[in-house]
Amino acid sequence: MAPVGQRPLDLGAHISMTSGTKFIGGHGDVTLGILSVKGKDLAKRVYFLQVIDEALVLHLVASSDGGALEL
Repeated sequence: MAPVGQRPLDLGAHISMTSGTKFIGGHGDVTLGILSVKGKDLAKRVYFLQVIDEALVLHLVASSDGGALEL
């Protein structure tokens, strides 16, 4: 079951990560992931890693090709 049905943030988790490849795409033609966080402070810390720390290259944003395929 995907976290959509489980609601892990409501059950006490601070971070929930799931695959969007099958949940959203269904065909395996893109690689996507979903990261949900609980609270604005944690969201700001994750956003900081996404924007500032280019050395880690976390790829927290889907590619434009992947986004277009999922529309």
